[in-house]
Amino acid sequence: MLLERAAFQRALDYLRTQARPVERTLCAYFFADGPVADVFTTLAAHQNPDGGFGHGLEPDVRTPASSALATSIALHWLRAVNAPATTPLVMRALAYLRATLDPASLTWPMLPPAAQAAPHAPWWHDAEGSLPASFDDFLVNPRAELVAYLLHYAAAMPADWLATLTAATVTAVATRPLDMHALTCAATLLDAPELSESERMHLITPVAEQARAITGASATDWQTYGPQPLSYATTPASHLAPALADRLPANLDFLIAQQTPAGTWQPNWSWGDAAEPAWQAACRDWTSYLTLTRLRLLHAFGRIAAGE
Repeated sequence: MLLERAAFQRALDYLRTQARPVERTLCAYFFADGPVADVFTTLAAHQNPDGGFGHGLEPDVRTPASSALATSIALHWLRAVNAPATTPLVMRALAYLRATLDPASLTWPMLPPAAQAAPHAPWWHDAEGSLPASFDDFLVNPRAELVAYLLHYAAAMPADWLATLTAATVTAVATRPLDMHALTCAATLLDAPELSESERMHLITPVAEQARAITGASATDWQTYGPQPLSYATTPASHLAPALADRLPANLDFLIAQQTPAGTWQPNWSWGDAAEPAWQAACRDWTSYLTLTRLRLLHAFGRIAAGE
């Protein structure tokens, strides 16, 4: 199954006219040779003076305060558009991560306490300090994903510091049971080109086994919020693609079928009260994010019909 050109055009039209600024400029960059400077400008609106990112860049966390969670999203996009380490956005984000790493545990707290004062999804509510327990003390999520981005910008980081952090993260990934979100972080680290081959070989089997164990094999498994093969193999070159090869074609067909008549992809989750204004804002932002990322997935796998 291919995403037909008319459906592709509807998605582009939505992103160009209704998406939030970050996804609008990213769409222009990826699909219309738009200037990377515009991407930097829209991302800068989410960066704080401390170098971290916030201001709803992660739609389920509406706080303006900086967080490791939002900073991971910013670095994902900065790496994707080939931003050099000398880019001010990158330099400040790297400084923020160095300053906020807990030196005892070598982890980043997912969110700052200030996040609780702003609208947020129920799963981000830190009831009496419950978030660390809910996220396995942040040993893999968000650490593995952040380490992948730090490795990309290794030339700007202290070598010994990064080596120690990477080794601790690889050990955690290889030896722990991983939920669906931790597996996403692990897959990002596994795909980091800068990860050493010995570290990659240490990770590939346990991560692949867990990815197969939790991803469904048919559309019935993917109707509700949960892990899908494309969560972990985002391109044919992904290191988990061979382990999920028997499921990826059906998952790509499912993805195409989920596009709305308006050309968008929408979240299949909510904060509980679908009418809540904060959720409505988050839903719009997620629709923007999901529509862009779905198009990139389909493009990576050659599932968009050729133009005339």
